Amino acid sequence: TYAKWKLSSIEIQARFRAHAAQRRYNKVRLACIAVQCWTRQIEAQAELKKLRENYRATMIQTHWRMAVAMVSLRRSREASIKIQAQMRGAIQRPVYRKDLAEAIEDAKLENQLKSLQRKLEEAEAKRIDAEKKAA
Repeated sequence: TYAKWKLSSIEIQARFRAHAAQRRYNKVRLACIAVQCWTRQIEAQAELKKLRENYRATMIQTHWRMAVAMVSLRRSREASIKIQAQMRGAIQRPVYRKDLAEAIEDAKLENQLKSLQRKLEEAEAKRIDAEKKAA
């Protein structure tokens, strides 16, 4: 019986020490997990800060490139408009000169026609006056 008591007490002590060791282990483990979590949180915050800075830098670069491209596009459009205007002018100028020459010629002919009609009317008037005097 004493031997049983001794073995029982040794077993109880062993189990208590195992339980105490397990509790210490769990405490240390939880502390390690907390430290790891804290470290990961700090690293994640640093990574997030870096990503945000990179995003902002990327946005600045994007807007700068867009502004440069818009200036280039505006200049290209203005240049193409000038080229188109020059081409239209070059195409239309001979047509205008031809039409202008025709208009001047028509105006000359009209003036000559009016002049001849006036002379004809004057001659008719003189003839009618001469006939009245003769009659």
